[in-house]
Amino acid sequence: MPGLSRAKLQKLLDINTAHGKGPYSLLSPYLPKIAIAAVSTVSSNPEQLLQICAFLNMSPSKFYNLTISHFLPHLVCTCNGEAIVKVGRELRKSPVALVTTHDVLACVFLLNGQAETDRIFDFILDLLMQSANAPTSDITVLMLVKSTVVPLLGEIVIAMGDDDPVRAKLVCCFPLL
Repeated sequence: MPGLSRAKLQKLLDINTAHGKGPYSLLSPYLPKIAIAAVSTVSSNPEQLLQICAFLNMSPSKFYNLTISHFLPHLVCTCNGEAIVKVGRELRKSPVALVTTHDVLACVFLLNGQAETDRIFDFILDLLMQSANAPTSDITVLMLVKSTVVPLLGEIVIAMGDDDPVRAKLVCCFPLL
């Protein structure tokens, strides 16, 4: 997603005026995709996020808080540690606090295949090790899961009843930890 040029920004403002909507109302249906695109590239192209925030008339931290449920699972599943660290700094939270929530862990369990899930858990464990300066044997996936077991199980049970049979079947295929 390229940055907002002056012409694109003017076009968005014209659409706002024509529809009698504010910037947020105009973009809200697309905000999940916008957030993923903008936050994924925040390390290499921070100006893009700032332009979006300026258009929406909000600070980056407010944008992050508003859209974190959309972009954070994507950042974790793409192992984008740089972006996670930047978001953490802006929100005054550690990267570990961001990635060890039940909704992020549920997304990891819902990935296609055990190898993909293991790769993402290795990434999360690496983040934990960097933050804690702990030896690798001290923190395990089981410890992560136990820390959020009730809400995590809730997310997985909900996914098992998903209307999408492929997603529901994926959840049912996970081996026990």
